[in-house]
Amino acid sequence: MPRDIRFKSQPVVRFSPGRLLKKLDPKVPCSYTGPSPISNPPHYNFGKIEVISVIEDWGLGFHLGNVIKYVARAAHKGSQLEDLKKAAWYLARKIKRLETHEE
Repeated sequence: MPRDIRFKSQPVVRFSPGRLLKKLDPKVPCSYTGPSPISNPPHYNFGKIEVISVIEDWGLGFHLGNVIKYVARAAHKGSQLEDLKKAAWYLARKIKRLETHEE
């Protein structure tokens, strides 16, 4: 599914992983039409709301965005324990930055 990407002071660019791959190497066959592992991987697209939409809408930034990302995908990709530890690491880092007035 193509997505709109806007760069500062540039027009909107329609992003499609298949089209990008063809531009990089025209010999690469790009007939895949299912969920893209780049623009909408299945471990972030369950339920009614896509994880990145929540992160952007709530303006969570890098650290808290990663907390939400890892908690949300924990039961859907790889090791649940590993993803929850990653979420805890990002949360601890954010807390430390707030405690030391780095943010």
